[in-house]
Amino acid sequence: MVIYSKYNNKSMYYIKLVGVSLLSLGGLNQAHAWQHEIAVGYGFGKEIDQNYRNQGIVISGKLYKFPNIDETLIASIDGTLAHIRAKTDEHKRLTTAALSLAMRAYFADPLFYQKRPYLQVTFGPAFLSAEELGNRSQGAHFAFQSTFETGMEIGSIDLNLKFMHYCNAGIFHPNQGINLVSTFSLGYMF
Repeated sequence: MVIYSKYNNKSMYYIKLVGVSLLSLGGLNQAHAWQHEIAVGYGFGKEIDQNYRNQGIVISGKLYKFPNIDETLIASIDGTLAHIRAKTDEHKRLTTAALSLAMRAYFADPLFYQKRPYLQVTFGPAFLSAEELGNRSQGAHFAFQSTFETGMEIGSIDLNLKFMHYCNAGIFHPNQGINLVSTFSLGYMF
């Protein structure tokens, strides 16, 4: 199945180019002491309870890392830029900018392992370039971005799969969530 083939070809070329660049920079150095991360990703999926699909490009980064809470729990401030497209007749594009608190929990002490699986959640305010995407409306340009993620750090490289959700928590009406169901990201930690 091809989703937005014109959009996909060009986008996938740039994602592959950035991915190869990150892999060549990353090597397999221990990155347990990372302070920052830059990641690029591609997301897609059927909008929940709707008859159309969303897709998008996501650029994210860890802007500030707090001192470790313990050996397996890390908090950071993350920034995210996303451009999402809906396969609908109206309200086809949305660009977002978000600043979130992230909590990353490792399954084992990352100081001792080259491959470090983790779970991460983020939550924070987001600016939306439009109030509507597809058949969904947020009632304002303000929303909250939440992500639920799983990933694996391999040296300085971070492979990640996340679910992204935007809603305004009932502050404005309507409050119809916007989702990017499956977002695959490749990051470089330094």
